[in-house]
Formats: sequence, C-alpha cells, structure tokens
Amino acid sequence: MEVVDVSKLKFAHDSVGEKFAHGPHSGIPLATLTAELVSKKTDPTTITPLVAVGWQGGLYTLCGNRRSRACLDALDQGLEFCCVRCIVFQMERLEEVDCLRGQVVPVVCKFLSALSTLSSGGLAPIRENGPQGSRPVSSPSWARRTLKQAGRPALAPKRLASFSTSKPAVIGAKPGP
Repeated sequence: MEVVDVSKLKFAHDSVGEKFAHGPHSGIPLATLTAELVSKKTDPTTITPLVAVGWQGGLYTLCGNRRSRACLDALDQGLEFCCVRCIVFQMERLEEVDCLRGQVVPVVCKFLSALSTLSSGGLAPIRENGPQGSRPVSSPSWARRTLKQAGRPALAPKRLASFSTSKPAVIGAKPGP
C-alpha cells in the first residue's frame, strides 16, 4: 500500500459515472464525496484505497476512478492537497508479486479491458448514470470534442458510433455491428 498524490494518477476510463456503484459510497453522487473532502468532513486517506497500475511511465487508476475524480474536483474547489491510499502494481513486475502468482494474465486482462481512456489518462468527464448503472455517453460529437481537447485526431464517424462506456474501446479493434 502506498500513499499517492492524486494529481499524479491517470484515469484508465474515458469517463466516470456520476454516482458510486460499489462500496461504502454506493448510490451516492460523486459530488457528495467531493463536498465532504473540501469541507474536511472526510480525510482522503480514509477512503477505500484505489488500485493503480504503473504502465508506460504513468500510474493508471484501475479501480477507483470515481474516487480519484472526486479528489481532483476537491482540489479544484479549494482543497490544499489530496493524497490517497493506493495498491500499486507495476505492469512489468506483476510476476514478482506473491499474491498474484498464477493470476497475472487475469490482472493484465482486467487492466487492458478497463483502459478506455481517449485522452492518455487525462481528466475523465462525468457521465449520467442510468437505471441499470452507467449509460453509454458516446455520441460522435462528444467523442470528437474529447479527442480534440486531448489533441488527438478525430476518428471516422462509423468508428465513433461503436464507442460506449459499457464496452471499453480496444486499440486496433474493429467496430462492432
């Protein structure tokens, strides 16, 4: 377990839901945790630890993207600093972690399936949660704006139509039906 400055973390997801889906904050709006952090009602080191993966020089949040976003929003709203507890794995050294013996392939698959960022880990926008959890946010115009803000070339409209938050984008994958 490490204590990490939240501003050093990258987002693995291309967006985060407006409400927490699991854990002690389940069903609570992300903005509620942000307000608790700003008012110092909640200490960032007491929230559920995030899981992060070191990969290609960055530290990507694998589990806890909503908590990470709430912390960054709190910094934007006046919180002086924000460090969180993280379980950190280095992608290149997963085989050396005792608790992962025999589990390296599933961990790598989880990371790659969660890696849907369109901005190289930049700030993930908040999406609305639907009745069954998260609803797809992607429309061609939303994706074009996001890519433009990230300084990345726009994708063809047919490719954009296949993006959704329920199906992570896989680099090099062909769009679905």
